[in-house]
Amino acid sequence: MQCFSSYGALPNIDLLCFYGFVLENNPYDTIPVELEIPESPAKVALMERYNIENESMVVETMISTLESLSGTEEDEQERPSSSWDVLLATKFKLSQAKIFKKLNSQLQEHNR
Repeated sequence: MQCFSSYGALPNIDLLCFYGFVLENNPYDTIPVELEIPESPAKVALMERYNIENESMVVETMISTLESLSGTEEDEQERPSSSWDVLLATKFKLSQAKIFKKLNSQLQEHNR
């Protein structure tokens, strides 16, 4: 008889915080993106009137985040004897980088 545990459809951040592991190709993984958009009534009205989206702000935020995640694969190879918590954090960072890279390529295709 076998017993299986199901953690449900959780993103890696929840798996890491609650259970102490991450999945390499987690289909339920997400990344929260925070955008600081001052919401003055005049700006909102103009954006609605001319149907202006904040796409450029999203792309700039993603590029900035991608730059901060660059080099993580090389970093992982440079420290093979790191402690388990450093290795787990590196795996988590790599999973986040994969999501951003995929999203960035989809945005570039959309803008063509």
